[in-house]
Amino acid sequence: MRIAFTGAQGTGKTTLISKLKYTLPNYVIYDEVVRKLVKRTGISINREADDYSQIAITNEQVRLASESYFKKENALFDRCIIDSHSFTEHDYKDGLVSKKTYNYSQQMFLMVFKYFPYDLVIYIPPKIELIEDGVRDTEVAYRDAIDKIMKRQILRRGVISHTLKSISLENRIEEIKLLLMES
Repeated sequence: MRIAFTGAQGTGKTTLISKLKYTLPNYVIYDEVVRKLVKRTGISINREADDYSQIAITNEQVRLASESYFKKENALFDRCIIDSHSFTEHDYKDGLVSKKTYNYSQQMFLMVFKYFPYDLVIYIPPKIELIEDGVRDTEVAYRDAIDKIMKRQILRRGVISHTLKSISLENRIEEIKLLLMES
């Protein structure tokens, strides 16, 4: 099963996946994708994003979705194409990226869900405090704007999803284990 987590920055996706790898040892973990891309390429993200950065992030999400799909592996993603497209949409509305980049992102979003769909998308709402880590943006209004776009994308596209209700890490793990037993 290929499980993608989606949610605005600072919702605990990477922390959750880092603990789930012990609970689900037969899963391949795709974590900190954007952070690794920032380190490798030096791209700017969040409110410093540009056309190149958003296309690079989108391409990486498409690559990982297709790779895991063809390998038919169990996989956990701490971000997915919903995240990259939601940030691109926000950046387009703020004038940081071009219409061409926005359209490209939208086409890749649709392509992933048509040809390489995740088996389950778990949405994590912003219920925890944002912590400065030198990478993520910690402004609550920015996070909430991204979150609003993500929720709309999930609803509009009819993405198979589950909204995580738990707040504590231990309860989130239990909620996911129950969800997997039901699947």
